[in-house]
Amino acid sequence: TTVVVTNSLALRARLTLKYHSITHLFRHMVARDRRDAASCPNKYCAASKILGVQASSVVVFENEPADIRLAKLAGVPARYIFSLPVNGRGGEAL
Repeated sequence: TTVVVTNSLALRARLTLKYHSITHLFRHMVARDRRDAASCPNKYCAASKILGVQASSVVVFENEPADIRLAKLAGVPARYIFSLPVNGRGGEAL
């Protein structure tokens, strides 16, 4: 299952996916306004709980160092976290 996990509001995320014509590639979305930050402020932890999956089985594509740390804190193995190449940086497992 392919899921968008974002700090954006759901409407903004849906508009972005629609603009790029990739909405059909994702089955679920875990957006900032669709999760309970009080119970789990980490977006990856929240997504794991909402979807009922173990963080150890999640693959993450992320470029922001702070969000990479959050994925690791949520229990996503470093070997499953990938930084995509953007402007000549990234593109490796972390």
